[in-house]
This record gives sequence, C-alpha cells and structure tokens, in this order.
Amino acid sequence: MSKVVVVAGVQSRQHYMTVNNRLRQSVGASRLMELAIGDLKRFGGLELYTGGGNAAIVYDDEDEARKCVRKWSREWLERAPDIRLVAGMATVDKCLRDAWVIARRQRLPEYEEGGAYGCELGYLPLTLNCPDTGRAAQVYNRDRRRWLSAEASIKDDTGRSFNDDLNNGRVEPGSLEEKLYLRVLQRDQFQFALDLEHLGLQLGARHIAIVHCDGNDMRTLFGELDDESGPQYPVYEDDELFAGRVREISEGARDASQEALLQTFEGIGGRTQGWIDADKLERIEQPGTGIPFFPARLLVTSGDDANWICAARLGLGSAVEYCRNFERTSLRYGGMRRTACAGVVIVPAGFPYRRAYELASELCASAKAARKNVAEWLPYSFIDFHVITEGSSSDLKEIRRLAYRGHVIPSRKLEPEVPHLHNRPLRIDPAVPPGAPPGSHETWSAFHAHWQYFQKYWGRARSRVKRLLEETAASYDRGKECADLFLSQDYKLPPDCRKPEECFDALELYDFYLPWDTLVVNNEEEDAHAAAAR
Repeated sequence: MSKVVVVAGVQSRQHYMTVNNRLRQSVGASRLMELAIGDLKRFGGLELYTGGGNAAIVYDDEDEARKCVRKWSREWLERAPDIRLVAGMATVDKCLRDAWVIARRQRLPEYEEGGAYGCELGYLPLTLNCPDTGRAAQVYNRDRRRWLSAEASIKDDTGRSFNDDLNNGRVEPGSLEEKLYLRVLQRDQFQFALDLEHLGLQLGARHIAIVHCDGNDMRTLFGELDDESGPQYPVYEDDELFAGRVREISEGARDASQEALLQTFEGIGGRTQGWIDADKLERIEQPGTGIPFFPARLLVTSGDDANWICAARLGLGSAVEYCRNFERTSLRYGGMRRTACAGVVIVPAGFPYRRAYELASELCASAKAARKNVAEWLPYSFIDFHVITEGSSSDLKEIRRLAYRGHVIPSRKLEPEVPHLHNRPLRIDPAVPPGAPPGSHETWSAFHAHWQYFQKYWGRARSRVKRLLEETAASYDRGKECADLFLSQDYKLPPDCRKPEECFDALELYDFYLPWDTLVVNNEEEDAHAAAAR
C-alpha cells in the first residue's frame, strides 16, 4: 500500500481557549492544545514537522494512519474533554510534496472550518450549570469551592500546574518555557500571573491589551513548495529533500518568532522598574513571596504567530518591539529578512475575552491588508490598534463606523460611507532619533512624536486633551472650534498637524501608551544584563 501524509490540528482553537474571561483557563487551554499536537508523533509514523498549530506525520499506509490517529484522538479526548482534534489525510501517489499540499490545503481545512459533530454526552444540567462554560457541572473544584464542568476543571488544573512549573523552572530543557524562565523570570525576579488583576494595572485603570502578531511572507515561503510551475518544483519530487525543506521553513519561523518574543519580554522586564518609578504601572506582588508579577502573560505561540495579554499601556509598545525584533531574528534563523504585522485591542478587564481576541485578529488582518495595498513586497511591518471603552458586538469596520464620526480626510481614499478619523493602520518605521522631524501622518514614528508632544506640552491639561478628543470625534467643525479655542490659550497642536484629525490617534491613546525607548537609563547595561541571561 502507498504511504499517506496526515496533517493534524485543533478545530475551533479560539473558542476552546477563550470560552470565558479566566486567564488561568486560557493558559491551560493553550497548553493542552500545544501538548496534544506535539503528542501525535508518539503514536507512530515519521514526523515531518510540528509547528504553526499543526503536526504533519508520514505513515506507511492508510490503516496505520487511521489506527494511530484514532488512538491519539481518543486519549486526548479523555485527558482534555471538549478539545476538538481534526486531521486531513492524503495518499502519496507521485511524491510526498503533492500529498502534503492536498492534506494541508484541502483536507484539513474541511474539518477545521466545519462545526462540531454530535452533541455532549453523559450529563444533563438538571440542577447546576458550570459558571465558566455553561455546561453541566460535573466536578467539584476545591480551590474555588464550586462545581465546574470537566472541561473547565481540567483547564483550571492544567493552567495552574503549568504556571507553577514555569515560575519555578520545572520545564523541559531547551524549550521556550525554559528560556522564558531564565531570560525573563529568573533574570529580573518575576512570577507569571494567572489572574487579570495581577497584570500590573495602574491603580484605578481597568483596561488590558490583547496583542496578536503574525509574521508576513509565510505563504510565500510555503508557496515555493506549493507552486508546481516554479523552477524548484522538480527538485521537490525528491521526498527527502522536500521533507528537509519543510522542516527548515517550519523551524526557522518558529525560532524567529520565539526569539523575537523573548527579546520583547526581556524589554518589558528591563523597563518595568522605570515604569513603576514613573507611576505608570502598579507593583503587584505574589502573596507571601514579595516577588512581583510580570505585567504580561504569553498565551499562544504557533509558528510565526504570537499572542499575549498585558497591562493596557504595554500593548502598543510591546507589539511594535516584537515586529522590530522579528525582522532581525527572521534573518538570523531563516536566512531571509521578514516583517510582521500586529493587531492590538485595548478593552476593559471585564470585556469578553473571546471577542477581544477576535478583534485583535481582525486588527492584525487589517494591518496585513494595508501592507498589501501599499505593496506586498514593501519591507516594513504594520500595526493597527483600537480602544474599546464599553461593550461591542460588531465587527471592526462597523465599530469604527459608529465610533468615528469625524470628517473624512481628503488625502485618504476610503469608502464614502466610512468616515475616516484615525490614521491607522500605521507603518512601523525605524524609531525616530532625538531631534529628527516626524515622518508622514501614517507612520508609527509620527504617532509616537504626536503622543510625546501632548505629554510634554499638554501634560498638565489632561481634561483639555479629553475634550479635544471628544469634540474631534463628534464632527469636523466642533473639533476645529475646540482646537482654535485651546490655541488662544497657548495649547497648540503638534507642529506638523494643521487640524486635530491628523493627530487623533495620539489623542485617543493619550492614557493607553507607554513609550518603549525612554525608560532605560543605560542601554548598554541593559543589553549586557540580557546577554548574560541568554
């Protein structure tokens, strides 16, 4: 019989991880999915790669493949109730490459995008519902002193035990977790938190940031393996050569993303003391230890994707820093300078996390679309972000249509029915050196310069900033009248802004941003400190 390729993944990953607003359950769900995908190779077959949320395994025949996948899925359904494992399979007829393309691009998406089969078995919520999932309460949780569903209880336990192991360095040697422990937690004496209120929220501030980052050009890299017309295609008819190239691409993307993330978290750790001294973050210590909680928590790393949750004021800066780090690390690990795009949504701490995660993904997609509209080959990263101060159930386009009712800026080509008040997405250009003029109105450096201007010259007039923001959002005329009024009181707009719409982003993010590059007193000492931990 012919060999077969199986590409496996998890259906409804986002739903499984974000079913409620409990951080420890999101951490537990993420860990369970990671372990489940990585565990497939234990049941037989030859591993092609594991990464990007998928695993690809080559089996000698279809019977072996079905037997191994059946054992794998059954064991994990018992270990992690309600996890939905899916697999796409294709027979190797001509070459391994053709079967892999069919399994990855055709068979697997059919199951990943479909609904769940059947219904929940064994329990009916006749007396008590689980407060986390809405399912039948089946297990009594002694820590929380309440009945939970099996799914919620296992996520709780997994999140807590994994976090304890990570905080104490009981992790697999050489893993991302070990590097996080050595380079972030041990280096600066932190503990990762399992509750949102421990993320270093400033006293009185109840907003958090959800960050979603995704490397660009991954499809281009894998596209060279998909394109039958390319000059390299005959080469990949050699199964061993093809398998080696797939592993190389997958491992390079994973290593570049993980190193960029580690460098970003190192930056947060190195700057936290300065932020606390500046009264920008609150120092929250783990009870009984005196060790502060780290103000960010990694949730997902999948291929060249990364997702984390943090104090609201750290969201934008950490996302931009990740993109810049990724540009450097992709060249180091993949031999090709790649860029990344980021989406950051800032929401109240009680905002439904599933919806926040969806919005962060939509914002990242918006940044990718902006990059493609300019020029897909443009060697820059892009970022899009949004602040939500109250509940919202619409998609990103509708949210912005309802929230931003200002006058359309004529220089932008947008749909007439969508008022343009903000300048996002922004191109992440190199940081502006001291004294240099800001760039165009659609770059990160321009936003950064505008924000610094308001902090410096309007810093003691926060109420004026808020009023100008509200009036500008209301209408073009009201924004202009308010700006003219403040100008008569010697509160000027930034030098390169003729009207408040051109600095609207800085006004809106006045309370939700911390500059990344102004709080480390001695960068050489910080670099040496980080290098020692590496």
